[in-house]
Amino acid sequence: MKAIAIAIAAAALLAGATAPAAALGQDLIVRHRLPVALAVEAVSEAVAVCTKQGFGVSAVLIDRDGARQVVMRGDEAEVGTLDGSFYKAFTALNLAHDDDSSRAVADHLLKNPSSAQLGHLPNIVLTGGGVTIRFGKEVIGAIGVGGSTAPNGDETCARAGLDKIRDRIK
Repeated sequence: MKAIAIAIAAAALLAGATAPAAALGQDLIVRHRLPVALAVEAVSEAVAVCTKQGFGVSAVLIDRDGARQVVMRGDEAEVGTLDGSFYKAFTALNLAHDDDSSRAVADHLLKNPSSAQLGHLPNIVLTGGGVTIRFGKEVIGAIGVGGSTAPNGDETCARAGLDKIRDRIK
């Protein structure tokens, strides 16, 4: 009896080991993430573009889960720009669904008083400077910039960072 139970267990293990990989992973969630080299390049470009315009900024790139993947504080950036850039990226990542930026989120929410309460959630700011990063239609992260005093300056620099790597997100 014991020998039969062992044989059945061994057969089950062998069947699982030889099952197609797709069947084994069918219940897993696959998420894409930028490689660190591209993330560093995007953040560096965002900071460089704003620096050339005379603004001390910080830039943050977060992955799909909202974790900081790359953080860069420019030479002349104030310490508060670190949190501001993260909040902008986080807002874009979590609320920009059909849009692509924290500015679009702010424009939408501030026009709708019942939705504006979302601006009180942790890590959400209703201002421009955060831009989503997409792989096709899938949002895989966001880049945020804080510290520019020009109208739309933070968003312009964030978009410059994304544009630098956009053709390599495949």
